[in-house]
Amino acid sequence: MLNRLGDAQRQQRELIEDAAHELRTPMASLRTNVEFLIHAGYRLDKTDRTELLTDLDRQSVELAQLVGNLVDLARSRTVDEPAKTIDLTELTAEAVDLAGAHFPQTAYALHAPQPVTVLAQPGALQRAVVSLLDNAAKFSPAGQTVDVHIDQRTTSSGQYADLSVADQGPTIPADQRERIFQRFYRLDHARSVPGSGLGLAIVQQTAAAHGGTVTIFARPGGGNVFILTIPAAPPTTT
Repeated sequence: MLNRLGDAQRQQRELIEDAAHELRTPMASLRTNVEFLIHAGYRLDKTDRTELLTDLDRQSVELAQLVGNLVDLARSRTVDEPAKTIDLTELTAEAVDLAGAHFPQTAYALHAPQPVTVLAQPGALQRAVVSLLDNAAKFSPAGQTVDVHIDQRTTSSGQYADLSVADQGPTIPADQRERIFQRFYRLDHARSVPGSGLGLAIVQQTAAAHGGTVTIFARPGGGNVFILTIPAAPPTTT
């Protein structure tokens, strides 16, 4: 118990330190632009003023996303949400609707040939699925379809539910596939794309909390396939 408590305190301290480091840059940039607008805004012509206001709006949105992801990451560490047996297909369909609102230019195709139930914390699991879907849409070309598959398989150690998300973005190099799940880690091609670098960390943390894993493979023809695997559960009976 003392070891677990020590690990929890260490993880909390690391998260706070990482968050403070990552928040420093966008906060400084936002403050600089606001101060410039206050002191010199009246001297700007209409075009420059519009560009500055647009930049401020973008920075505020990115900062809000970063704070939101930090909250999700911290929340997924807690165990106060009770686990219950849920239909993974229904949860994923709701996640698709949420992701579709974030990225309306992307189509999602959900394939679930059979009912699959899992014992999970619904809120935490849905946040993880939305993070996977958002990640796929963010790096896929506009107008492309993100394929989502839900399957159940039986192994010698039990039954498992697999939720796979296939994107059409740049294929992640094999030597980077473990590192992308680290907090705030971003690939070179991803640095120009708005984001916090926390979405996949949330996915991995949620998978581990449910006794599962998240893996990534190259998609034939280009792109990537993320597979979230958690133990399956027998459906509830009435």
